[in-house]
Amino acid sequence: MFLFSDPISRPDEGLTMAQKIEELDLVSNCLLIPSLTALFVALSWAGTKYPWSDGKVIGLFVVFAVLLAAFIFNQYRRGDSAVLPPRIVKNRNVIAGFIFTMCTNSMTNVLEWYLPTYYQVVRGKSPSESGYMMIPILVGMMLGLFLQGIGTTTFGYYAPFMIFASICMPIAAGLMTTYDPDTTLAQIIMYSGFAGFSGGIGFQGSQAAVQTTLSNEDVNLGIGVILFGQHLGPAVFIAIAQVIFTSELSKSLEEVIPGLTPKYIEENGLGDIKNGVPVQHWGIVLSGIDSSLTHTWLLCVALACTTMVGSLLIEWRSVKQKQS
Repeated sequence: MFLFSDPISRPDEGLTMAQKIEELDLVSNCLLIPSLTALFVALSWAGTKYPWSDGKVIGLFVVFAVLLAAFIFNQYRRGDSAVLPPRIVKNRNVIAGFIFTMCTNSMTNVLEWYLPTYYQVVRGKSPSESGYMMIPILVGMMLGLFLQGIGTTTFGYYAPFMIFASICMPIAAGLMTTYDPDTTLAQIIMYSGFAGFSGGIGFQGSQAAVQTTLSNEDVNLGIGVILFGQHLGPAVFIAIAQVIFTSELSKSLEEVIPGLTPKYIEENGLGDIKNGVPVQHWGIVLSGIDSSLTHTWLLCVALACTTMVGSLLIEWRSVKQKQS
């Protein structure tokens, strides 16, 4: 990019260094970053290290809510000079793209986060074999991205690919919930590949929508909102998935392993739990872990269904109109 890009030069706006620092809106950053940090810590502690009713967890959620409210107020106060200008955030395509991207990326990340656990613990694969078995979901995603790029360039419209992805993703995530210790290799390859493909076929649609519908001056801000949702979603929903998984696992194995709690699972790991159980109970333990994983992946089904809100809300515009 350094060698071949031709950046658009901007005229000198005559701002002083102090004015440029003011434009960065450091106050909003100092409100948003601690707010999200409190949320992530609360989600990682709740139900595992501390119960949901513990004062530390409640306090962190309160800090998150107060700082987030202060951040939103500061955004409206600053208007167009805010980090996330209200006129951009309220745009139909930005809202739709944010929802679609956040849920799509969250779904694929939660699946990818727990697939190695299924391969290594339930199926007894080595870490390297588990890495090989991750290839179908990655190849499927790359194929989906490739086809969407060609299709959008050829036909001009990105919305059909987003709607098609919203139809495929719930089916793919639902198929992943059928995984058990006896699932065949062919099923694993097809289901995981289909999940990756369904996530990739519409993934870039949100950015294409923002680039097509917003003015050249607002495109960067719109893309920033989309990227924010793309990274915020997995950070939040992987933490939620971890709470679901550890809670489900402690319920499934409480008869085989008395005193098993989410906190113990977090501290010792699944390998130590399996090795601490008599061999004759390994089948029950593996079934419990598998059941907990598939229940966790129900979150992916819900996220995949929610993408339909974004794909139906997005405006039907051709990228060729913007180019002309």
